[in-house]
Amino acid sequence: VDESHQISRIKNILNNMKTQDHFALFGLTKHAKAPEIKKTYYDYAKIFHPDKLPTTASQELVDLTRQVFSQFTKAYEILSDEHRKAEYIKEREKGHAEKILQAEAILEEGKGLLKSNQYVKAKQKFEQAMVLRPPTTAAQ
Repeated sequence: VDESHQISRIKNILNNMKTQDHFALFGLTKHAKAPEIKKTYYDYAKIFHPDKLPTTASQELVDLTRQVFSQFTKAYEILSDEHRKAEYIKEREKGHAEKILQAEAILEEGKGLLKSNQYVKAKQKFEQAMVLRPPTTAAQ
């Protein structure tokens, strides 16, 4: 595999990491137990540890790999500690609830605009609400 392909792949992984919580990062649910979290982390470490790169790897590839590994390590440190994991879950759920409330408020604004025949503005509000709270499969 040529290095430019590896760099592109690592950049994509880093970009995807920005939108994933720690559980999604590991492909686990919030009910995952310590042994499963540890195994997953070690599996990723075997792939993404910077020491696994050839000594001829470019600095860019080394830096990108370190960033990916750092993200996995950060997630592991939180998920492997039961107290920190519980706090993380609590914060995620709180943030999710706030997004739902915010989306509902924007949706109500959109309804008001729709009633006053301001269709373009109403559509914009509905789209904002959908970004905050995408429709579920059942609602589509």
